[in-house]
Amino acid sequence: MRPLRAVRGPARRRRRLVLVAVAVLSLAACAAPRAEVQPVDRAAVDLSAGAALPERVPAGVVRVAVPDGPASFLDLRGDDPVAADLAALWGLPLFRYDPAGQLVPALVEDWEIVADAGGWGVELHLRPGRWSDGSAVTAGDVVATLAALRDGPRAAELAPLVEVGSVDEHRVRLRFDRPYARWWALLDGVGVLPAAVLARDGLAAFDAGIPVAGGSFVLDEHVPGLRTSFTAHTDGPLGAPVLERVEVLIVPRYEAALGMLRRGDADVVLGYLALNGVERAGRLDGVEAAAPVGGTTVALSWRPDGRMGGADALDRRRAVAAAIDVSQLVEGLLGPAGEPAASVVPGVDGPASRVAPGAGVEVGQPTVVLPRWAEAIAFTGRALQRDLRSAGGGLELIAEPVPEFVLAARASGDARLSALRTGPAPSFVGTTTDRELALAGDAAGPGSVPFADAVTRSRADALVLPLYRIGVLHAWSSEVQRIRPSSWPGLAFWDAAAWTLGSSAPP
Repeated sequence: MRPLRAVRGPARRRRRLVLVAVAVLSLAACAAPRAEVQPVDRAAVDLSAGAALPERVPAGVVRVAVPDGPASFLDLRGDDPVAADLAALWGLPLFRYDPAGQLVPALVEDWEIVADAGGWGVELHLRPGRWSDGSAVTAGDVVATLAALRDGPRAAELAPLVEVGSVDEHRVRLRFDRPYARWWALLDGVGVLPAAVLARDGLAAFDAGIPVAGGSFVLDEHVPGLRTSFTAHTDGPLGAPVLERVEVLIVPRYEAALGMLRRGDADVVLGYLALNGVERAGRLDGVEAAAPVGGTTVALSWRPDGRMGGADALDRRRAVAAAIDVSQLVEGLLGPAGEPAASVVPGVDGPASRVAPGAGVEVGQPTVVLPRWAEAIAFTGRALQRDLRSAGGGLELIAEPVPEFVLAARASGDARLSALRTGPAPSFVGTTTDRELALAGDAAGPGSVPFADAVTRSRADALVLPLYRIGVLHAWSSEVQRIRPSSWPGLAFWDAAAWTLGSSAPP
């Protein structure tokens, strides 16, 4: 993966290189790597999304077939990739990720690193705009969102964030207890939410609907298990989209989705983990297809509060990891649409080697919950069954439809086998029970190979066992133009505001 590019705001066209101090952190749990913070590269990028966003009159409808619906509209735990993808339509992120995993400006148009007597921090400069209810987007919304996450589902991950405040209506100051390279990824999967809604209803307001949106589209209709429709939001910070409407249709089976694409009942097929998906889509006339590999990883994630998640089950988890070999699956069934993964960090697969279990430890027969209809994951489950049987154990697989799968995997079974959709710098928190090691890895940044390797090999290893990166299927009618396939959160939705229909190409 190429180094992350940063962006400059329209009011600051000069190049500025941010030099970040080196922090040496002491880790007691394992051999401690040196924690060198990786700065965000601020090389100038020529972007049309500046102070003068293009004026558009949205028109046209695109229908998108997807395999699953969201369990909630916020991906608070990093285990609901559908929610993360749909957030690219309606959400208001600090930054977006382009198809190469590079940073693209969203609400943040510029920033400054602040290191003084008050500590180490970042000042964010926000783009102006309005929420879908007509109220202005302000720095107070960023403050309220981070406060809600710090007091709730992301308390552990956000522990280094010690102070959040508004400098003025469009500037936010963040302070950390150490130089912290992941500052730009703090709101991944969530984005900025309106302070008024959070004050009234909290994060739960987004469980089953989207009362107020700040992105390019606004929720128009949500019928669980069937469809979710969005209409254009013309005065948000990200500017007006080209399309007036995007209709997301839930079609669990890939072959059925291709049938809809062939008949013209869908214009885009997106998000399927299909075997030979590009070749199958290529049989249709007037259809383009791609399955990019990037931020989507198939992994085995142990429940921390399950029978295989505690410290006393460490050797059993290691025994399972030692028995698994998915190389034949990746090479034979996925081909160019997959690659083995040794780390939870995309593009940072260091020389991670699995630690052997203690003498005489048996593999056992764990229970694993996996999503129904996902072809590649179903084959992976059978491959794991074969490997564990060969090692003298077994594996019980429970297939659940999505979104029920997300809730079932949180409360039942020993582990989930699923696709994780992450940005280039996912948090190490939750991948290991070694909290200090995880926080030190987050602070060091996405380019920290020593930390990725240390987390993988630490004595608290394998709460998350990455198996392989996988290309996510994108297929679309040639009538839909400017689709840029991505395997990062948001998939092709990340740039849906620029999609066009036919030969028209509005600004």
